[in-house]
Amino acid sequence: MKRLLLVASFLIALSAQAKLPAPVMDDAAQAKAAETKAKADHANKVGAYQLCAVQDRLAAKYGNATQAAAAAVPCVNPGPFVFAAAEQKPAEAAGAHSPAATAVSPPSTKVPAAATGS
Repeated sequence: MKRLLLVASFLIALSAQAKLPAPVMDDAAQAKAAETKAKADHANKVGAYQLCAVQDRLAAKYGNATQAAAAAVPCVNPGPFVFAAAEQKPAEAAGAHSPAATAVSPPSTKVPAAATGS
């Protein structure tokens, strides 16, 4: 009986956890995640370049020179890692504020609309 209750409570907790929304990341965490992804992508490009260079050397050393030259695809060196962060727009440029026509006066006043002429 105790095992049944334990298993049932575990399944209920597991189903509740599956329904939780994804955690919200702030701007700093998103920038850090983007930089980490860019570093990983660059590391993959460097690894592919190094593999290509080794394959070219082996083909030149052990293969037929004319076949190696004909089938050779030039290896592209990715160069050093440079991360260009995405430009952050201020709230005014992002359109997060109210339009100029509605921001002229406060949203509510004690003066009736007929008296103000609006």
